[in-house]
Amino acid sequence: MSLTILLMLLFSILLLLCGWRNRYYLLFAALAAAMTVAMFTVTAEVSRISNYLVPANYLVRPLETKLYRLIQSILRMPQSRLTLLRNIGVVAYFGGIVCFVLSFSSSVRLDVRRTEKRSRSLLSLIPLIGFPLLYFLFYHPQTAFTFFRLYHSSGRAQSVAGLLGALDTAFSVCVLVYLMWPVLFLCLNYRRQKMTFLSGFLLRIAVSLLLLNIGFYLMFFSGAFRYSIQDVLQYGFWRFTMPIQVPVFFTTLLPFVSFVVLVAVFIILLQLHDDYLLSVFKFRGIRKNLDALYANVRNVMHSEKNLLFTIRILAQSALDAPREEDRKESIDKIVRLCNDNMDNLARTLNDAHSMNVSSIKNDLIKAVEAAVSEQHIPEGITVERHYPAQPACLWFDMYHMTHALGNILSNSVDALQAAAPSSPTIRITVYSSRSWVYLSIWDNGCGIPPKLLHKVEQPYVSTKNKKNSWGIGLSYVFSVVRAHYGQMHIRSRQNEYTQVEILLPAYARRR
Repeated sequence: MSLTILLMLLFSILLLLCGWRNRYYLLFAALAAAMTVAMFTVTAEVSRISNYLVPANYLVRPLETKLYRLIQSILRMPQSRLTLLRNIGVVAYFGGIVCFVLSFSSSVRLDVRRTEKRSRSLLSLIPLIGFPLLYFLFYHPQTAFTFFRLYHSSGRAQSVAGLLGALDTAFSVCVLVYLMWPVLFLCLNYRRQKMTFLSGFLLRIAVSLLLLNIGFYLMFFSGAFRYSIQDVLQYGFWRFTMPIQVPVFFTTLLPFVSFVVLVAVFIILLQLHDDYLLSVFKFRGIRKNLDALYANVRNVMHSEKNLLFTIRILAQSALDAPREEDRKESIDKIVRLCNDNMDNLARTLNDAHSMNVSSIKNDLIKAVEAAVSEQHIPEGITVERHYPAQPACLWFDMYHMTHALGNILSNSVDALQAAAPSSPTIRITVYSSRSWVYLSIWDNGCGIPPKLLHKVEQPYVSTKNKKNSWGIGLSYVFSVVRAHYGQMHIRSRQNEYTQVEILLPAYARRR
């Protein structure tokens, strides 16, 4: 058990060090810290009323023994204070659950939120905030003493015992529902298409939270460390009834199980995109990523410019030499083509050099419309637009975002021309919440083969003719989305449809 406490403490510290600016890292660190406090008190109580079986493993045993004695020396306090400290840890864990629900509610679509009554949303917060207070009052040492006195002095011992047992069972059931509520809230609203979450992002958050909540409930509300009403009626204290010896699972297997669960949660959290709490950190991170993108663009275009310059010199020298008329005409076309390409590259380089990346609050709908206007969409293709009434404001660079969306639209046009459906359609959907902006580009084109769907993020992977496509378009789009701390997911079914989903952090509006 002492090793489990150490693992939980190290886990919370590791989350703080790795993602102290990320809201979900902070929330999971808070849950782990609250669980650590509650487990401290459990270990202290075990040291008083039970025999502690130290693991037989020679490598683990000295560390476990030292940690156990350290906890004994630190938590030398009366039983009532240990109960209060345990309840504080449990209530703090419940507070983390409230923060998760508030965070998830900020990802509900704004158009859906406006249709719901504000009073209804406020009423839903009352049980979330009120239940931890009721829990703290019911499991307070003074409440235990009150039931103890009523049981021994009122003459209605059976009624008092029945009431206490019923309330204790009701609280246990409510705790289970309370812990499952954030995951249910997330899944139900996502299924009703009310959330600005991608399925992969939702699954990672739900699984991580579910693992911690299940472990928390099993540890403190079921099994050996659950509060016993018999101890309240006999001794007047909220405490757990322990056998003479602590079960082997808690001393030997629990550290191993905890290690596996915490490693799994940490790996899942590492795959989450950054969701900064403070706008200044988000802004600095986006600007840093954009600077790196611009550096790559400048380097690539500079190399292309040198290449075209060399070709022009070679073509011009060939033109000056005595040639037949047909060759002269062909070489003349090469020179004109090189001149045009060099002019375009020069303009792009100047734009990239003079781009002001310090002011990047824009409307995503304007970027989408700019990308549509730059594409040559044949007359037979219908473009459906589903936009919110309000602008979808967020931090992004208009140059890169427009080109990235243009690549997606170009792929959609190519897919529609290859499939030639009866009613070729591109459907663009944008909606936003307080935390996120969601963009979807759907087409009923030829789709992507299943064997290539999981590889499209990689450069030089393309479903088109290699002579006409280098396979770097979608790789560039993924890079731009990640540079803005977003996520991108592609759904496709061959010969039916392709849908590109993008989730980007919204601009924090002042109120």
